[in-house]
Amino acid sequence: MPDDPDARLDEAEPPEEPLIEAAPMSRPSGNAPYHDAIAPELLDDLHLAIGKGLALVEASESSKPAAIVDAIASYVDEVKAGARRLPADVTDASLALGCLLGHTLCRELGWAGLTCDARGSRASS
Repeated sequence: MPDDPDARLDEAEPPEEPLIEAAPMSRPSGNAPYHDAIAPELLDDLHLAIGKGLALVEASESSKPAAIVDAIASYVDEVKAGARRLPADVTDASLALGCLLGHTLCRELGWAGLTCDARGSRASS
């Protein structure tokens, strides 16, 4: 059967396990970095992106974090070698892999998802 990453992304579901979220923190005075909880309107999209990442690398959410990181690395290596192909929407695949990697690091290291502000510039993780 040929590799069909587009079908895997289209059929992906969010994982059963909930997201790991950081509690909000009050903003410090001055230019000190701080974090906020992830905006509620982004949670469903983030959860689905994690599910798409799992589907893309054909890993189970019950896999140990190290196995998921290995699956991500193997997928990237196989794409680079021409043994597997990227989906038509490379941006969707990149987002899915990035969200999966971030979530996997949170699971392994006891971190939580949050939105950071470092001296006035905003970035989500």
